Amino acid sequence: MSEFRIHHDVNELLSLLRIHGGDGAEIYIDLLQKNRTPYVTTTVSAHSAKVKIAEFSRTPEDFLKKYDELKSKNTRNLDPLVYLLSKLTEDKETLQYLQQNAKERAELAATAMASSTTTFSVPTTASKMSMQELEELRKQLGSVTTGST
Repeated sequence: MSEFRIHHDVNELLSLLRIHGGDGAEIYIDLLQKNRTPYVTTTVSAHSAKVKIAEFSRTPEDFLKKYDELKSKNTRNLDPLVYLLSKLTEDKETLQYLQQNAKERAELAATAMASSTTTFSVPTTASKMSMQELEELRKQLGSVTTGST
């Protein structure tokens, strides 16, 4: 079951990062399986990882507040996640790649949002419409509904 989980997670990560081709998932899966050791959390390592992320963060108070909130809810695997994030703060190349990926996704989302917005005029409720205006409004509504499906 664990091996399947690693395959699934690596493939999902590559898909989310839109990485196609290259070395492929198998290399990363083999690497993860060979270097897999159980994470044993200690109070010291969890605390130092939390401090490192807070120092790296633009809003350390917000991060510490969210961490304490999740810790009070006894969130599963919180400390291993915080440890991983603290290690990511040290890897400048990975950070740069993730920032570039986030920027590209934001630009794509903005482009999609801009292209999906359509403007048309709707007369006020108190005014009466002529047959011609009604027909124009019907055409506009028809083009918007067929364009969005």
